[in-house]
Amino acid sequence: MEWQKKGVARNIICTALNYLQQQGKTIATLGTHGDNKKAIRLYTQIGYELCGSRFTVGYEIN
Repeated sequence: MEWQKKGVARNIICTALNYLQQQGKTIATLGTHGDNKKAIRLYTQIGYELCGSRFTVGYEIN
């Protein structure tokens, strides 16, 4: 796809996290189906941490 590897997903997630922070939220979670290594790599690069074997990731908004 044309938009892959251009930072589109990263920008969308970071924009959403900034919005949530402005709204006073302190936790944002993400999930992915199966063993989606590309998504997990992106999420962890942004700052999410893996929680458990369900590949549930969370990000603390400071």
